[in-house]
Amino acid sequence: MTEDDRERERIRRLLNSEEETRDDITPHHATGQRPRVYEGPLPRPRLDADNMPLPRRVEETDMDGTRVTPAAYQPVPPPPPSAPPPASTPNAARWTEADRQPPSRPPFDTRRALG
Repeated sequence: MTEDDRERERIRRLLNSEEETRDDITPHHATGQRPRVYEGPLPRPRLDADNMPLPRRVEETDMDGTRVTPAAYQPVPPPPPSAPPPASTPNAARWTEADRQPPSRPPFDTRRALG
């Protein structure tokens, strides 16, 4: 299988995986139902503690929205116990603070750089 064939196969699998998530909700226009239409004045919005209007509920389906699986709500299990850290090596005492510093650059001479 050539590299071009592998890339085509990867794109085909990606597109097929998106199709699996699109058929679970049918929009209202596909079923022939009309969306709810309000007649008369709309009710005043509810207010929060600071007298700011709260958002209204909108009956809308976002077909490109992200679906959340039940696994997103389950707590993450703790990691398996790891092995204790190894004992210090005899070479560890040889490293000093100066050895841990990054190497310094030589000074930049602007007279030589500019000609």
